[in-house]
Amino acid sequence: MKKTYKIMGMTCNNYIAPVGKYLNDIGHVTDVIVSLENSEVKATMNAQTNTQVLKDALLEKHTLTEAIFIENAIIIVMASIMLIF
Repeated sequence: MKKTYKIMGMTCNNYIAPVGKYLNDIGHVTDVIVSLENSEVKATMNAQTNTQVLKDALLEKHTLTEAIFIENAIIIVMASIMLIF
């Protein structure tokens, strides 16, 4: 399974390799792509992994949250509007 996370606290390219290594060291994580430009981490896992496990693997200055894509938000808003009418 692939998941995308938003990561904050990376201020330069020097963080990309360590963040990738910290997350790759987690048991079920099989691949990690870290993007400083997009403030994203894309992780491939062979089993469900709790977001807190990923957070705990990082330095305290880094915050990690599961990404929510705008397409999903638009669908939820549209469904809510339809319920009102």
